[in-house]
Amino acid sequence: MSAYKIVQCEFMADADTLCESLSRLGLEHERHEQPVELEGWFGDRRSQKAEIVVRRSELNKKFTGLSNDLGFRWNSANESFDIVCSDYDMGMRIDNRVKQAYAAVAVERAMRRNDFRVETTFDNKRRLGDVAIIGKKLV
Repeated sequence: MSAYKIVQCEFMADADTLCESLSRLGLEHERHEQPVELEGWFGDRRSQKAEIVVRRSELNKKFTGLSNDLGFRWNSANESFDIVCSDYDMGMRIDNRVKQAYAAVAVERAMRRNDFRVETTFDNKRRLGDVAIIGKKLV
């Protein structure tokens, strides 16, 4: 059984940006009003809970093969989401992929607010994907 770790991410403060970043990674996710229990890789219920959840079956299809659920829980003290990620999935750098995608989506949104045309590409074939962001603005 792989233990869950909590990764504080003070910059991940917007649920819509987080959900878009998960979609960009090709990960279907659930968004709940109240935290729900996460499941381990055997399908066992864990005590850890989260408001946004990527189910283990989704991670297994896309990246790892033996994943636990991946969760994002609201940390009211920091006013941001913490990542609830198993040791195994951290070893597969799932947490870093999400942080990288979140940062890319946030930068892209900021550029669009400032009237830039933005092109973003994600390459998720490797353990940590490449992201390219190109912004163009005519003045």
